[in-house]
Amino acid sequence: MIEKLLVSVIIPVYNAADFLFRCLDSVLAQTHTHLEVILINDGSVDQSGNICDQYAQHDNRIKVIHQKNGGVSAARNVGLNYATGDWVGFVDADDWIEPNMYEKMIDAACKSNRQIVVCGHSDHRLSGTIHAKSFPKLAGTIEPDRAAVILLSDKYFEGYPWNKLFKRKHLLRTSARFDEKIHFCEDVLFSLQLFLQSDGICYIPDVLYHHCINENSAMVMFKEKRLTELDAWSEIISVASIASPTLIKTAKHRFTQGAINIFYMQTISASDVNMKRISRKEVRYKLLYFTSFQVTLRQKISGFLKLCLPKTTRRIWVWIKNLKGPNTKDR
Repeated sequence: MIEKLLVSVIIPVYNAADFLFRCLDSVLAQTHTHLEVILINDGSVDQSGNICDQYAQHDNRIKVIHQKNGGVSAARNVGLNYATGDWVGFVDADDWIEPNMYEKMIDAACKSNRQIVVCGHSDHRLSGTIHAKSFPKLAGTIEPDRAAVILLSDKYFEGYPWNKLFKRKHLLRTSARFDEKIHFCEDVLFSLQLFLQSDGICYIPDVLYHHCINENSAMVMFKEKRLTELDAWSEIISVASIASPTLIKTAKHRFTQGAINIFYMQTISASDVNMKRISRKEVRYKLLYFTSFQVTLRQKISGFLKLCLPKTTRRIWVWIKNLKGPNTKDR
């Protein structure tokens, strides 16, 4: 019976006191009530740890692990070590989910007999902009190679772990873990490896997850760790090399996009991060990127402007943002 299937929900928590009540209330209100909620307090210095303990005292489905700060990947890996459910999901502490999220995903998993289920989600920016990401044309089962290409294309459901539900037997069989040395796009690498080693995925377009984005944080906090994104894409290219030529091309395009974006953010934030380590890798795929039919004209123009006129591009972006207004909803 579906209602007897245990879902382990892993929630890394770091200084999330302002949002944690909303997050936990949404998880505990699930119509699929057979849950194991694993909270990893990753060295928070605000009231997050106390909030976790308070919730655990009132709901025996909650486990709380307190640890020194090790980053989101380390926290998620600790959660995986503690998970005992039939299925495993992830939620970020500043996000929230629809009450029927796990009921719908478990139902889809059982009907499709697939090891991974992906749902639609919406991005909520602090400016008030909401962007729903739901793709009805993809609804149903998708074979592993095609699902991997879609994952890397950056057009559809992307690599985040929180809009996915993984069968724990699949996680155990593949020894899946997040790479703790990589701080950006480590979730894409994690999801890609699981996609390729699965029997396919099931996609449901229902918008069941709500993701909050601090649109200024990447610019303000540009640091050396950002360069690990390129380490992630290098690993992804290696993983893709055993799959299909299309997947390899897509991975190389994303590597180039990452390099361009890093150069752009470093320039407009006036960071003193040493960029020499990315120059050779960036050039390696740049020609392929700007001549490929897989890359849209819009992406090529954006990449060209970010490389050649980064500060002008930033001013244009700010002008467009102000023109739309804070309450504009992108559809």
